[in-house]
Order: sequence, then structure tokens, then C-alpha cells
Amino acid sequence: MRLAADLGLPVSTMSHYMPRLGERSHPQSKRNPADGRPSLIELSPAGRFAAEACFTGFEKAIVAFRRYLDIPERTCCPRSRP
Repeated sequence: MRLAADLGLPVSTMSHYMPRLGERSHPQSKRNPADGRPSLIELSPAGRFAAEACFTGFEKAIVAFRRYLDIPERTCCPRSRP
């Protein structure tokens, strides 16, 4: 599952969270045109709104985290953007 990989989570953990996200109507599934299974997942409008509502809080947390790093950020987080 690409989403799990992008988040750095095991597929089993992502699978555990999907039903809870579904209860909130945040993800929506679409059939994969390659094989017909409902395996393509994207944010619903409600999910996008919920995700975007977190951006300010995440930005504040990231700025605070960076303030206390004693090593270059790329050393501990090679995929991060300065």
C-alpha cells in the first residue's frame, strides 16, 4: 500500500486505521482500473478539509522541533525539506 509506505507505516498498521478513517468519511475508495478492485483511496472533501485544518498546527510543531535540533535536520530526517 503506497499510502503506508509514504507515511512510514507497516501496511498492517495502515489497514488498522482505515476503518476508523472510513467512519469519519475521510477516505473514499475507487475501483482500480487495472484490476477492478476498490484499492485506490483518496481523501473525500471532508477528509481534505480535516487534513488542511491540521496544517497550521503541524507547521508550528515542525518549527518548534527544528529550533531544538542539535544536529542538521538532514542527518535525522533525510527526506525532510528545510
